[in-house]
Amino acid sequence: MVGSSLDKGLWSITRHPNYFGEILIWIGLYITGFSLVITDSIQVFFYLGMIISPLVMSTVLIKVSTPLLEAHMAKYAGWADYTKRVPMIFPGLKK
Repeated sequence: MVGSSLDKGLWSITRHPNYFGEILIWIGLYITGFSLVITDSIQVFFYLGMIISPLVMSTVLIKVSTPLLEAHMAKYAGWADYTKRVPMIFPGLKK
């Protein structure tokens, strides 16, 4: 059974707060790196890497890791009700 601890803290607003946090970290790294582009302190090759990295990591987390974890968790009692109440990754987004 999905425990009541999932109704508290970050677990009450997103089913995968760790993935949400990692996506935010990648976006933050991109924003930080963008400031280097403005000051001409970085080459275009590295800037392309800064664009591609957050996109690839976010896609892998959203399209690969999360569905695998969701499928694994589906066997637990109460998971279906939990998925109806709480968005998958991004807080505030409904199905």
